[in-house]
Amino acid sequence: MAGWDGSGNFVRNYNWTVDAASGIKILSSKMDTEFNTYATGLMNCLTRDGQTKPSANQDWNGYKITNLLPGTASTDAATVGQLAGEWAPESNAYAWVAATQIKLTGADLTATYHVGRRIKFLDNGTQKYATITVSAFSVDTTLTLVVDGGAALTGPTTALSYGILSYVNRSYLDPKSIVVAYPAANQTGIGTAPTTVVLNTAATDLLSELGSNVVTVKYPGYYRMDLRIEGYFAGTVPDVCLVQLLVNGSLVGSDYPGYFNASINGFRGKVTAVRLLAAGDTIGARVQFTTGAANYLAGGAGTTELYVERIL
Repeated sequence: MAGWDGSGNFVRNYNWTVDAASGIKILSSKMDTEFNTYATGLMNCLTRDGQTKPSANQDWNGYKITNLLPGTASTDAATVGQLAGEWAPESNAYAWVAATQIKLTGADLTATYHVGRRIKFLDNGTQKYATITVSAFSVDTTLTLVVDGGAALTGPTTALSYGILSYVNRSYLDPKSIVVAYPAANQTGIGTAPTTVVLNTAATDLLSELGSNVVTVKYPGYYRMDLRIEGYFAGTVPDVCLVQLLVNGSLVGSDYPGYFNASINGFRGKVTAVRLLAAGDTIGARVQFTTGAANYLAGGAGTTELYVERIL
C-alpha cells in the first residue's frame, strides 16, 4: 500500500522509470494518484510553523530536542537549565505598575503566578525578591507583592523569573508535620497513680498522626514537642503535680507546675523537648499527683494541649 508504511518508510504508487521502460506514457490518472499520495503523506508530517500537530506520542529515537524555550505553563516542557536552577525566566511581556505591583501584559497567567509564589526581578536595576499576595486578570495579569525588605518599587521591571517549586499542586511531599491535640473535656478523677493525659481532639493534625492519646510520627526528623498543662488540685494547698512528656513511653522532659490561682487550687505548667525521631515513634504525656483522688486537667482548646512540629 502506498504512503507511510507504519515503520517510517514512504512507499510510492508508481515507478516512472519502470513505466518508461515498459512504454507507458505519462497518464493524468497516474499522476493524480501519485501526487494525492504525496499530499496525504505531507498532511501526516509536522510543520515548522505549527499548522499540523502530533496525533500520537512521539518517539525521538534517543535524540535530543535542542534549543528549547524555557517552559512557563504547567503543560510546557522544562529545559535542563530550568530544572538545574531555582528560577524559571518569564518570556511574556511584563512591566512595572506601582509601588507594590507589576503586571504581565495581555495574558492570563494567574495559574503560574499564584498567591504565595516567590518571584525575583530587577527593579530599576536592583535585584528584588517578593511574594505574590494577589494575582488578578482583566486585560493583564496584575500581581500585588510583598517585597523582601519592604522597599517600594519604582520601575522599570526587568529580568523577571518565578520560583520553580510551588506550594500549589506540588509534586513533592513536604512532611512538615504539625499536630495540636487536647482533651475534649475535663479529665477528672486523677489520683496518685501515673495517668495518661487524654489527647482525643485535634485543633490541627496535618498528617493525621493523632490517635489513642498519642501522636505517631509518620516521617523521620527532628521534632519539637511542647506540652502545656492546666488543671486543678482536689486537695488543699500545697499539693504537687508531676507532668511528664514521653517518647515511646520513655521520659524526655518533666515539670512540676506552679499555682496560677491558689484560691481555686489552679495550676499551669509547660514541658518542651526537641528530639530526633523515627517513623512510628509515639509522643504522649503522663500526669501524677502526690495526694488526692479527684484532681483534674482542664479540657478544651487552649487549656491542656500537646503541640508537635517536625522542624527538620
